Amino acid sequence: MVPRTPLSRRQVLAAGGSAAALLTGGALARRLLPTAAGSAVADWPMAGRDPAGTAFAPEADPPADGVEVRWRQPLATGGEFRPGPVVADGVVYAAGTDVYAVSASDGEPLARFDRTTDTAPAVASARAYRTRTAAVHESPPFDPHRLAGHHGRGGDSVAGVRVGETRWTATAERDVDSYGAVHYGGGARPPPVAVDWTLLTFFRGTLAAVDASSGAVRWASEKPFTGVRPAVREGVAYVPGPDGGVLAFDVERGDRTRFRPGSPSADRPSSLVATPDRLLVTGDDWIRSLDGEGRVEWESTFDASGSVPVGPIAVANGSVYARRPTASGPRLCSLDATDGSVQWVSDDGSGDADAFLPAVADETVYVPVAESGIAGVDAADGTVRWRFDPGDGGSSPAALAGDALYVVTDEHLYALEEP
Repeated sequence: MVPRTPLSRRQVLAAGGSAAALLTGGALARRLLPTAAGSAVADWPMAGRDPAGTAFAPEADPPADGVEVRWRQPLATGGEFRPGPVVADGVVYAAGTDVYAVSASDGEPLARFDRTTDTAPAVASARAYRTRTAAVHESPPFDPHRLAGHHGRGGDSVAGVRVGETRWTATAERDVDSYGAVHYGGGARPPPVAVDWTLLTFFRGTLAAVDASSGAVRWASEKPFTGVRPAVREGVAYVPGPDGGVLAFDVERGDRTRFRPGSPSADRPSSLVATPDRLLVTGDDWIRSLDGEGRVEWESTFDASGSVPVGPIAVANGSVYARRPTASGPRLCSLDATDGSVQWVSDDGSGDADAFLPAVADETVYVPVAESGIAGVDAADGTVRWRFDPGDGGSSPAALAGDALYVVTDEHLYALEEP
């Protein structure tokens, strides 16, 4: 681990009077001061940040004009998948050959979960515990796929590192293995979604709601369909239907309705994001906006040779940030969320095929760049403000929390800050 101890100008100004009190606290002060400015800022507890999947952190203040390393922690990923990290309650969770929990302030290891996964964890509130539950989706080749819930900060200590205490293991599997083509930095299995005290996850082709305290499967879909990360709005989870339409499930009861009819010839949706005003659905070379009744408001299509998933997407401040296929490779683009008109297309090559998920905070879009780290793009005009390329492989999607940006490469978990 390479910690960064000096504070940036932004941290000092934001910490204000809290810094003076902490400076007398010795080691405790050094551990807590870097996050004093962001201690009350919303977390990034799942892929896509929120149940709706917007990937927008309106209260975060991550680096905008440039980056430098605050700390880094060795993390072996094997190179094939780089699921994005998640952040909750001052802890960063990152999946490699195991799942690790480290302090968000200085990268110190807190726990190791002996789980193998190729998708991001999710952290959910647990009514039966004082700490939240960190849920990890496992997909062993010869055993049922399962969701394992862990103590959010580990359990028993071994050699100074807590070994992740398992609270429960859940499964609800059918005989159909069907996952979508859109990746969130990991494999094809969609990441779990935390909705209050419930975790939504796919076990192969089965959508299930799991209690975050007990691991009890509260309901599971009766018929299998392609597993895609659900988008949740006002207690309803939206997922692609088996015929190109969109299904809606009540998160509490599991009641299913058909939000938008499909047809055998319809293009199959590959990702969804819910906003208060609309449901945004993407597929190969297209993106569509649906109103509250499932009717099409607008649709944008992109010319491309071959099938290129437009999503996953991010939605923030009236704009949609998506991957636009072009003759010279995929580019990050911005569309007006109200009518689908293209606002800009970034001139810089961006959009790792397996890790593309933009993350947005205020005026900057953070996007993985194929095989060369991550870039900060101006949300107003698509200008690339900076690149971070540590030389140890491509980057995962970013997690934004407090005044830091967290990413996983082939060899490390990084916390980045404003210089």
